[in-house]
Amino acid sequence: MLNKTTLVFFFFAAVAYADITVSGTVEDSKSGRPIPLVNILDEVSGLGTASDESGKFNLSVPKQAHMEITFKHIAYGRHYQVFSSSDTGIVIPMTETLLQMNDVVVTSTRSGYLLRDVPIATEVIGTKEINESGATTVSDLLSQRAGVSTSVNVDGGAIFNMLGLDSRYILILKNNQPVTGRFNNRVDLNQVSTNRIKKIEITKGPGSAVYGTDAMGGVINIITQDPRELPSLDLSYRASSFGGTPGEVYSEPVNSTIRGGVVLPIKNITLSNDLTYQHFTKGQQFEYISADQIDKLNLNTDLSWRRSNHEAYISHQYFGQKDKGATRLSSGTVIYTNATAIDRSQLT
Repeated sequence: MLNKTTLVFFFFAAVAYADITVSGTVEDSKSGRPIPLVNILDEVSGLGTASDESGKFNLSVPKQAHMEITFKHIAYGRHYQVFSSSDTGIVIPMTETLLQMNDVVVTSTRSGYLLRDVPIATEVIGTKEINESGATTVSDLLSQRAGVSTSVNVDGGAIFNMLGLDSRYILILKNNQPVTGRFNNRVDLNQVSTNRIKKIEITKGPGSAVYGTDAMGGVINIITQDPRELPSLDLSYRASSFGGTPGEVYSEPVNSTIRGGVVLPIKNITLSNDLTYQHFTKGQQFEYISADQIDKLNLNTDLSWRRSNHEAYISHQYFGQKDKGATRLSSGTVIYTNATAIDRSQLT
């Protein structure tokens, strides 16, 4: 009888403690994109592994009743799951988390530094500040900064000065690459919409030692948002009028702005289009040209390709402006009408 009891005891022990293997894929809970380099640890045995570039993993432990696995990644929330037996082909969903980190600046030294450690006077305009400013172009945004003054040229282009130096001596970068298409030896920032801009780094002072003679007055680096994993469509409309009383507001012309953006990711290729249309109507002269109506159109198209450590980027910018106005006598009689059209296009 004793021998039978002993045999039964060892039989249950063999069933309770067996080799367990768990394998599968770690994916983003929203996009379904595989997540590489996820730390995977069995809390019971202390054994662990990491997911590969395709998000796949395989973890085996010998002679164990169950596994308590924790999945960790710096950009995702912690995932915990218990396995009492082997399981293969499972999918582990992880939810992305937003981390508030210190600004990293690359403009002033061409290498990544925390903003507080940068040895050159540098200012960073973040996404939140850009959205709250209401600016539709980079020129409008910079006009709100200390030490930067903007004006409009006779051809409708934006002229800005930084620390007393003209924009001819200020280098304009987009994603760390020089912006081409200079007019009158200047880059017109009225052409650059604030759509999809992640941040703007402003380095004030000479940067010729790093970037050459084009940066004698400073450097402005426009950093755009990373391509999104899913298709997206953004559309907004804003209108404004002026006046001290409801009657004046009602009778004044309405100035309107329409902004839209489309992002289409297809495997390793991402196509992004941003459009900003501004319509200004005013019964008096504008500050730089005699006009009763101004229409501006900004169209930015970006095509990017990424695979592993390789990347290619093509950008096209179009800027169009039409001014219509009339010269009148004090009696209101129209002497003559004028119309001006400006069209600019550049490919980077």
